[in-house]
Amino acid sequence: MIRVLLVEDTEVNRVMLARRLTQRGYHVTAAESGESALTLAHSQVFDVVLMDLRLPGLDGWEATRQLKANPRTASLPVVALSAHALAADREKALAVGCIEFQSKPIDLPQLLACIQRVATRPITPIAVPSQEVDDDDDDDCIFSALPETDEGGGKTAILSRTNTSTAAPMVLTGEKLILIVEDTDVNRVMLRRRLEKQGHRVMEAPDGETALSLARLHRFDLILLDIMMPGMDGYEVLGELKGHADLAVVPVIMISAIDDIASVARCIEAGADDYLTKPYDPVLLQARLTACLDLRRRRDEESAYLKAVLTLSKAAMAVEAGTFDPETLKSVAEREDELGRLASLFRRMALEVLKRESNLQQEVYRLKVEIDQSQKSQQVAEVTETKYFQDLEQKAKELRQRNRRNVEGTS
Repeated sequence: MIRVLLVEDTEVNRVMLARRLTQRGYHVTAAESGESALTLAHSQVFDVVLMDLRLPGLDGWEATRQLKANPRTASLPVVALSAHALAADREKALAVGCIEFQSKPIDLPQLLACIQRVATRPITPIAVPSQEVDDDDDDDCIFSALPETDEGGGKTAILSRTNTSTAAPMVLTGEKLILIVEDTDVNRVMLRRRLEKQGHRVMEAPDGETALSLARLHRFDLILLDIMMPGMDGYEVLGELKGHADLAVVPVIMISAIDDIASVARCIEAGADDYLTKPYDPVLLQARLTACLDLRRRRDEESAYLKAVLTLSKAAMAVEAGTFDPETLKSVAEREDELGRLASLFRRMALEVLKRESNLQQEVYRLKVEIDQSQKSQQVAEVTETKYFQDLEQKAKELRQRNRRNVEGTS
């Protein structure tokens, strides 16, 4: 059951939304102010926060900023709620760490899809930006000057003209490889330019078939997948990706001019990690990229962890079978987490066991030799101490003496 913290100062809105969410199986805790929301968030466990922005006293922006500043609540996803669907409000909400923005009056199906999307995946908070002027004004001017292109029955531009002076920086280290799947050349080229300026490596596919071919050849950290394409559309490509074991782990953000809840739900149900409608503004694009790239990082870490656990388990079986090779645990022992320390300890103990076993085998061999010698001596004694052997020995002695006398007599 998803645990929701609902922060809303208007009682009728708070009660009605809490009731509707409860009826659909969510566990809802309500707060009427930013201060009470912080208290609840620090004392209880929640999966998502629905934060009204215009609260009296401590408003939603500041409450969100404080949540993200506290290590205990920094990873808690916050969805902003506001009756003022202004670009400035949305941009400010995303900048302080909100992962989504929902306008009032609330569209319940859209909100439910949003909750499912953000409450069931790892979230990395967006860093609070400085008030420096973005040096990408030339790019923004190009975005505003782009001609509109036909797609999905409507006209869209690659990005909306938005003031990016308060855009949050990417909190990711190292370049990432991103695949853009978009049939409109101008959209694809300009989106590529935007991502490359953020330090990413980008590959392009003008259609679904090319996208699948590239996905099988390269290890992508993220795929931006357009829905409306000639031939194989985005839904089909998504199905192929999620049906392939090696490709299913790659996060996919669906992009489309279709702003329809049924389309969003279809994509999420098919395995998409997020959804962006065109024209999408740079701040929202950046927030979604950050979340999905961090999701890929976490998936990679989980996969590496499970492989390391399997290697450790195989090493334990090898020790039992007497075929343990210390080199098989070298990479696991170099990990800097608890599993690495466990592997390092296991490796040392296994080596000690092998050493003791070798010493024991040598001691057993020495004892076996001594036992064999003792058994042989005992067998000889059993033969030489019999009366029959002693009689034979006496006769041999007499025969030797007789032969000696005969030799002396002839000389």
